[in-house]
This record gives sequence, C-alpha cells and structure tokens, in this order.
Amino acid sequence: MKKLNYLWMLGLLMFAAVSFSACSSDDDEPGSSSELIGLWESVSQKGWEKENGKIEYEWDEKDNDSRVQFNSDGTWEDFEYYEGEWDLCDTGTWEYKGGKLYMTYDDEEYEDEATDILNVKELTYSRLAVEVSWREEYEGVVYETYTYSVYRKIN
Repeated sequence: MKKLNYLWMLGLLMFAAVSFSACSSDDDEPGSSSELIGLWESVSQKGWEKENGKIEYEWDEKDNDSRVQFNSDGTWEDFEYYEGEWDLCDTGTWEYKGGKLYMTYDDEEYEDEATDILNVKELTYSRLAVEVSWREEYEGVVYETYTYSVYRKIN
C-alpha cells in the first residue's frame, strides 16, 4: 500500500512539474490575439525624440484623435479624426506573437519601412498599451524616437 501511495504521489508531482513548465513560455506575452480584435481609440501618448543622445522634443499628452481597427482576418485599418470626421489613413495586415505586434502596411510608399514592430506592454479586452522605438544614423547624426501609447477598446 505504501508503494502505491508513493507511485501515486510521484505521478502527481511529475504532472505538476510538466504543467507548470509548459505554461512558462506564455507568461511573457500579455493577452492574446483574440483580445486585439475590435476598434481601439487612443487615450494617451508620451515619448521623446533625440539627436546624438540629446533630447530635442518630449511629449506627454491626452490623445483621442486616432483609432485602429484590428479585424479577425488579420487586416487592420488606421483612422484619424480631422475636421469633424474619421478619415482612413492606412491599411495593412497584423500578427501578434511573442508579446510583439507586427503591423505591415499595404501602401507601397512605405516600401523600406513596411512593418512596424510594437512591444505590447498590456493587453486586455478593454486596454492596450504599446511601445515602439526607432534608431537611425544619417550623415553622422543619430536619430532616436520612443513612443508609449495607450488605447481603449470602443467596439
């Protein structure tokens, strides 16, 4: 009987170990792609621009004049509120994996910068927080930009 209890306890411990280790890779990714589907409106945005390591411009502002629609077919549309109406600005495809949101543009004008990669900091059915940074050197000047944006789901 003691041996049967020992085997049962050993099996339970092995099951628990496998269960906990199997979930660890998902812990790094906030939310899921199904939570992204819907219409999101910007709430706030903060960030900075630098030239050669010196901050040239900073902002921290409320912002509700942009929206993005993530569709279940993997497409997205970006809108901006201008002169009393919502204007379609960009379209493309999206994919969410590993805590990163990959947004590819349909417009050929963005050929060199066809995909934005956003780090998702928070994702629930009602709130999305992303950050994006960019760095480029041009004619001896290093340009850097960082933006942290918060959205709320409205539909």
